[in-house]
Amino acid sequence: MKNEKMKIISLLVIVALPISTIALSGCVEEEEIEKILIGVILPQTGGLSSIGGDMVKAAQLAAEHINEEGGILGGKTVEVVIEDSQTAPDPAKLAAQRLIAKEIQVIVGAAGSSNTLAVATETEPSEVALISPASTSPALSENDWIFRVVGDDNLQGKAQVDLTESLNITHIVVFSINNAYGAGIHAVMLDEANTSGMTVVHESLYAEIADSYESNLATIKTAVEDSGQNTTGILVTAYGQQADLIFSSAHKLGMIAMNGYQWIGNEGIVDAAELLPEGYPTNAEAANGTYGTAPAVPDSPAEEEFKAAYNAKYGSDPISYGDYTYDAVRLAAAAIEDAGANDGAKIRTALFNYDANNPYKGVSGDKSFDSNGDIQTQYYDIWKFNGTSFNRGHGFWQNPINGVEGFIP
Repeated sequence: MKNEKMKIISLLVIVALPISTIALSGCVEEEEIEKILIGVILPQTGGLSSIGGDMVKAAQLAAEHINEEGGILGGKTVEVVIEDSQTAPDPAKLAAQRLIAKEIQVIVGAAGSSNTLAVATETEPSEVALISPASTSPALSENDWIFRVVGDDNLQGKAQVDLTESLNITHIVVFSINNAYGAGIHAVMLDEANTSGMTVVHESLYAEIADSYESNLATIKTAVEDSGQNTTGILVTAYGQQADLIFSSAHKLGMIAMNGYQWIGNEGIVDAAELLPEGYPTNAEAANGTYGTAPAVPDSPAEEEFKAAYNAKYGSDPISYGDYTYDAVRLAAAAIEDAGANDGAKIRTALFNYDANNPYKGVSGDKSFDSNGDIQTQYYDIWKFNGTSFNRGHGFWQNPINGVEGFIP
């Protein structure tokens, strides 16, 4: 009898297990339903890693603020799921696949334009909305599933050439990284330089991955010397890792400002740790006196509140693209709310509804999208590297008619 009782008890336990498992599974699913996932693909390693960490922090801060305000879709909380793009197209594409497998319906990312285009090859066929906080290549305009909260390089290329004119430079070199970001702005700068009557002494695209750029710069140096100019502007497009190799070579070759080589960069190198003297003293010496442009935000109460909140949480001020990333996450959540559902196609429709008559009001400014998912205006800071730090406030650019305004050499 004792054995029979034990058999019956064991059988009851075995029968009860699936019921318990089903009950527990139901609880987990119910909890997941109450949470809205927003994917985030940003560079935590690779050429843009020096700014990617701050961008991730801004994304997390945005989710925190959304939840403090009551969440979306009737009180559901928002969670950002972070993936590393590694500043490279293939890892960015794989990151998108992992997020889509989680049934995420909107993704914020990536940073580098070629990475965002790689992500789009996965998001568009899956009908997942994509919002980039930092990709500026004109090539993104060809995909109407991509939205971006920053202006494209048709604007920044013009701003960079206008800055060159403000420096009274008439002869230039255009030297750009060979990817979607670099090739896009390279073409714009050449067009704008020709329109303005500048002489292009040399122009070339360089490999994104290389051990050195010394031979590239040696070719440029020869072209500059042959031109016979006292001062030549070198309009360089790079990420931090490439800037490391470029300015290291520039130091070896004496291609520095005091020798007539005026470097003029853009947002890929502003705030780059690879130019700071703490770890890269020769780079800092070579880059001393470099000017550049970078998407920025005019002072406003909303921007000041964001900076204060970021500083309070992380103990430092946000660097490049922190405010744009914060806006991209909040915009994604607002579009889900406006769509009334966490559904990629409906989110896309909701994003297009932010137009000139109904802009999304972000900390980085109003965002109204055209039929390509692009914004129509962009404010750029003029920055200068003084050998120890990047200083903004050397002027600004906000439209092609006025050019650089308030320039301070």
